[in-house]
Amino acid sequence: YRPTIVMTYSNGLVAGSARSVLGFDIYNAIKACSDLLEQFGGHKYAAGMTIKEENVDAFIEQFHKVVNETIDLQRLIPEIEIDSELTVREITPKFFRILKQFAPFGPENIRPIFMCQGLVSTPWSSTVGIADAHLKLYARQNGEGYTIRGIGYNMGDRFDEISNEQPFDVVFNLQENHYNGHTTLQMNMKDIKPCELDTEELRALIGEESESFDGDEDDKSTKHKATEESKKTSTVNNKQDSIATADEYGVLTFK
Repeated sequence: YRPTIVMTYSNGLVAGSARSVLGFDIYNAIKACSDLLEQFGGHKYAAGMTIKEENVDAFIEQFHKVVNETIDLQRLIPEIEIDSELTVREITPKFFRILKQFAPFGPENIRPIFMCQGLVSTPWSSTVGIADAHLKLYARQNGEGYTIRGIGYNMGDRFDEISNEQPFDVVFNLQENHYNGHTTLQMNMKDIKPCELDTEELRALIGEESESFDGDEDDKSTKHKATEESKKTSTVNNKQDSIATADEYGVLTFK
């Protein structure tokens, strides 16, 4: 997760396609190296350029230098914008039917991102797929009987984070899983982090939500829950080693 340029060699020239991260102007970074370019154009988050093959190494070195001097290292930590918090008991077929009314989802209508706090894994959780690449989650919230399923693609290496009997938070899209003629709801997990709420706060969260939500309530109140305007931000993998060093900005070249 960093500003990246992908280059392709062709007939003595090199074409580059650049993409940025939130808050960093990659166009200006490329402009600062324009003395090495044949032409370039674009905007803050995406740009294109052409360069002579003999100038590629010098461009990479200068681009690294410019980015290192101008980027806020916090921009290199991916962030997920959360639309609403849910409790496990709120994740019902009725809620999902209402959620589907906002489809089709796409770039101009992003699929909602939710968060469940204080989940605890059950013994049925496991890694699945080739080389245990994926994480299959079965979890409960604050000792309640409701169990929620989740799948974390390419998150198999994070199994230890859910298997230590400590509560954790999950950020996810909600989706249907169709298997052997059965349809169930599951979380398409985007991130996991340790829960920061204590036991009393978790009890208050579950209690308040269970009083305010009823599966037979008017659709309007549930729909409001799904489209809550207040946003919260979750830092993904907020670890020191997720901050890139000066030589880690990506310029990929293909011949």
